[in-house]
Amino acid sequence: MTRVADMVSRVEAALAKNPDDGRGWEVIAPIYLGIGRADDAAGAYRNVIRLLGSTPDRQANLGEALFAAAEGVVTQDARIAFERSVEGDAPSIKGSLYLARAAQQDGDLPAALARLKTLMERAPQDAPYLGALKDELQRMAEVPPLPLPTGAEAEALKTPEQRMAKVREMVDALGDRLAGEGGDLGEWLRLARARAVLGDTDKARAAIEQARAKFSGDGRAAARLDALALGLGLEGRGA
Repeated sequence: MTRVADMVSRVEAALAKNPDDGRGWEVIAPIYLGIGRADDAAGAYRNVIRLLGSTPDRQANLGEALFAAAEGVVTQDARIAFERSVEGDAPSIKGSLYLARAAQQDGDLPAALARLKTLMERAPQDAPYLGALKDELQRMAEVPPLPLPTGAEAEALKTPEQRMAKVREMVDALGDRLAGEGGDLGEWLRLARARAVLGDTDKARAAIEQARAKFSGDGRAAARLDALALGLGLEGRGA
């Protein structure tokens, strides 16, 4: 029996004898979630709230467990928990992130972006969750990956310098094509992120601005472009 399994068995045995031990449920809930027992985690967090009281963090943790149990869907019960987690003077960052995910799930990207932008604007400079927030913004942008060389072409690129030069060549070719012929939103997003990753921040910002002009009037496109710009640090905090 592994150490984690042994711990779970011991805590479960103790809870079977004393089911009103709120601290015991609080110990085992995140373990359940970590080992993939999301339904059990949700039940444990409900017990924690019932026995020890509701707090923003406990409600956010309950919502997260319900989200995991529903295989990545913000259910109505999860949404209620997340909404409770952002009430009061100390709203949960986790709850706010998941409520942004819920807005995306509903197809309301502008509402999701507004929530994430507010989080970023209010975050301290050294906030430990800034990285997760920027990752969520980039996830929201839904940027298609840059197609990289495969097969014999990839094998011919022996050194990191050769591979980097090839990537730059591909990105420049994409930029030239979009400037001359245009392209869909995914291609513009791909170009902007690739420019930023390569350190060409001015060109990345230019790609964002060109795309905004081409897709003006499309609220969903605008939200994806704004999300990418914020997530990459091209605008807002870190720009």
